[in-house]
Amino acid sequence: MRGSCGGIRGALLGLLLERPGHAGDLSARLEARLGDTWCLDSHDIPRLLEQLVRLGLAEPRSVPVAGRRGGRVVYYPALAASGALGAWMESASPREVVRLTVLAKVAVARPQDVPALLGVLRRHEAECLTLAQGFAAGRSDPVGWRELCMEGVRELTSLRLAAEIEWAARTRRRFAGWDLDGGGPARRVAPVAGEPEREGSGGQLEASDGGLGVRRETRVWAC
Repeated sequence: MRGSCGGIRGALLGLLLERPGHAGDLSARLEARLGDTWCLDSHDIPRLLEQLVRLGLAEPRSVPVAGRRGGRVVYYPALAASGALGAWMESASPREVVRLTVLAKVAVARPQDVPALLGVLRRHEAECLTLAQGFAAGRSDPVGWRELCMEGVRELTSLRLAAEIEWAARTRRRFAGWDLDGGGPARRVAPVAGEPEREGSGGQLEASDGGLGVRRETRVWAC
């Protein structure tokens, strides 16, 4: 699910796995989930759904509707949909200042996606920090009109990057503190790098791929 619309396609696939829906229903659910982060055109949703059909990830079915001639096309997830969503969760996000694809992954995430999401959020935070440091190093007092305009661009970009960095760190802590077995906040979570470990019930963390840890008793994923 690559390309400029990959994030929206991935989010649509996540919504289909939650429950099937027709184009209008999915458009409304997507807008409710993502809010103003994307300027969604309702006319694009049917096109993106057809792309999912061609990829073998969605199945259209005609469903009878009272008073509607010809029924309504409802989209269902195909057998390959769950695996494709997992692969999308682990995929690299497009290089953009505000990673809307990252937000889309969080919006439709499942408990089994926590390890992939922690990796995505860690990379997002690190990349934003690198960009922010580069902008800070390049700042200087404006001496002309073009420099004055670029100073405004740099300032807005730096503020957005700072917000993205803080959001990524907080979101990682939320996921790390979720008890996957109990379906709620865990009593003990692994510490975020540079932060003191929280006290709580016993249980050891063991290393796994990508620097993740999993607690044996409650399967709490660490940052």
